[in-house]
Amino acid sequence: MGWTILIIIIIIILFFSSLFGGGSSYTPKVETPEEKAEKERRLQYVKRKNEKEYQWVLEKYGNYIDRFCEIAEREVSARDEWGDENWKALPRLKKECIERIGRQYLRDGHTKYDDFTEHDMDRWFYYSDYPKGSKEISEGLSLPQWASKLFSEGLDNRFQEYHEKRKGRYIEDKVDTSNMTGVEFENYLMSLLKNMGFEASGTPTTGDQGADVIASKNGKTFVIQAKRHSKPIGNKAVQEVLAARNFYNGDSGVVVTNNTFTPSAKALAVRNDITLISGREIPQLAGILDKE
Repeated sequence: MGWTILIIIIIIILFFSSLFGGGSSYTPKVETPEEKAEKERRLQYVKRKNEKEYQWVLEKYGNYIDRFCEIAEREVSARDEWGDENWKALPRLKKECIERIGRQYLRDGHTKYDDFTEHDMDRWFYYSDYPKGSKEISEGLSLPQWASKLFSEGLDNRFQEYHEKRKGRYIEDKVDTSNMTGVEFENYLMSLLKNMGFEASGTPTTGDQGADVIASKNGKTFVIQAKRHSKPIGNKAVQEVLAARNFYNGDSGVVVTNNTFTPSAKALAVRNDITLISGREIPQLAGILDKE
């Protein structure tokens, strides 16, 4: 009886072994040369398409990227108590830049390369706050590849180039402030002050209450408004920095311009103890404030 059961078990094992291939290993399908060539052709097509899309967005919405560089320069240049630049601000600014480009892209009605929606954009910015980063964003959501590339490398590269040029520009002996943007002018003033031992940082781009730079040295705080303009500066700037001095509890209010001031602005400044520094006095900016 025992031998009978053993024989039956062996027969069952042999049956199932033959049924499932007898333990033989799986042999994957080998691509033919033609299939490999077709696969490579499709891959190259997608790469060319994505690169064309990326370059098109850079050209079409370059003004947003230029503005991103200006804002990032101001925030990154605001050093902390240890004297380090604020590079932690960059990821947030990159997201804001891409969001503005993307929403303008949608408002313009473009479906030139990828069809995506406002919902896709909202989901991308929601999930981009998670630490897994841009790889999961680009793979898991149907957002155009140009956005992923801008986020992962494009904006970083553009800003690094911009930042290095500005750093070199600010240490020159003679600087042409007439060709600067407002943000560049503010950063130039901060650079001058930092080189002379001041702590200096920019105020928020919105809600600054009339101040552009807050500087301090030897326990004294200077609330500064930077006015890069082609015409003489009038009363409004003096009134704004006066309010800002009170808002930031500053010891001194200062208006700095690349130009000059109107007579009425000078009179108002004297009456309210506001320091005015014209374009020809900018090289002596730190020295003037030291005497305040």
